[in-house]
Amino acid sequence: MSVREVEAYVRDINAEEVKPNKTKPEKKRDPIIHDLEHQISVKLGTKVTIQNKKLTIRYTDTADLNRILEILNCLDEG
Repeated sequence: MSVREVEAYVRDINAEEVKPNKTKPEKKRDPIIHDLEHQISVKLGTKVTIQNKKLTIRYTDTADLNRILEILNCLDEG
């Protein structure tokens, strides 16, 4: 056997041992949830995600958080 034949043989053996990647099938997102994320994001002016029964609102700093809280009418007036 030549060196090239041995290399090809080893490549073939290794290819058989390699298991195909079993990636998780991508879950289809509920279009209603996706639409709600979009509507809330537009209203608050920031990224909003809804996953696993959890609503996440992203903000960059304290001023941004205060702006969002004002929109949600969550700040005490004073």
